[in-house]
Amino acid sequence: MKKPKISVLMAAHNQEQFIKKSIKSILNQSFKDFEFLILDDASKDKTLNIIKKFQKEDKRIRLFRNEKNLGLTKSLIKLTRLARGEFIARMDSDDISLKSRFNDQISWFENDKKKVLVGTSGFKIDNKDKIISNINLKNLSHEKIKKKLIFSNFFLHSSTMFKKRIFLKIGGYRSFFNFAQDYDLWCRLSRNGKIGNLEKKLIKIRYHEKSLSKTKSKEQIFFSIIASCCNYYPKLKLKSKKKLFFEYINNINKLKKHFNCLKFLYSSYLPKNQRITFFQLNLNEKFYLLNDIRFLIIKLFKK
Repeated sequence: MKKPKISVLMAAHNQEQFIKKSIKSILNQSFKDFEFLILDDASKDKTLNIIKKFQKEDKRIRLFRNEKNLGLTKSLIKLTRLARGEFIARMDSDDISLKSRFNDQISWFENDKKKVLVGTSGFKIDNKDKIISNINLKNLSHEKIKKKLIFSNFFLHSSTMFKKRIFLKIGGYRSFFNFAQDYDLWCRLSRNGKIGNLEKKLIKIRYHEKSLSKTKSKEQIFFSIIASCCNYYPKLKLKSKKKLFFEYINNINKLKKHFNCLKFLYSSYLPKNQRITFFQLNLNEKFYLLNDIRFLIIKLFKK
């Protein structure tokens, strides 16, 4: 059987309200050479039945199911092992891809063999598909995006496409990261090839009351901080006792400057004993924050 150019990965848990539009947006892509791997993560609603109906209509869909809810990271790890394409494209089960997304992303890869990852700009939408705001990600150079990744994620996970060969080479998604598994991955990919974003808005990211960004914000920030520390200090050991992780990082001298800056940038999400104000940072740390001036200004303004 001929291998597809792209393997599209979607994990879904209780998404009966939105998954139809998400699946349709992939099946309607102008670029047709892909397989669509969908994993139902032990949904208790009609999600599985909806996927089965689409599978009957389109042979590109490959359906899998977890008997127990494993969460996004472990579900994606499972799907990546089954993917046959040269490229992996991500898609969340409540988002919508615009028709030319895959075509534009494949075109981006064609002119440079060193390119390994591309995302896109997009829109924020509500539960009725109404556009709330734009998500504008500039077409920055590889080196400038690497600077952005020092302190925060600079990609929309659901918009990304990356080379499977390099993904496997660096170990793929890491099961430690219940959240921010994408941020951790981008940081490691950035050390193995060129990364970039298309300014063209090719994804609609859905924000609603059950979105992880609303329900699990503190957990997301916790894992984002660890991903950032791993990026700065790749030798960092991912310990199983997550509650003691900040204490462990505090004792690593090589991470002190970086970790102090993160404790300032994300102080509103941290326990009081972990927070740091801008005035508590030393001069060296304040200069270090200038790696991403825009992000610094946003954080200072919010405080």
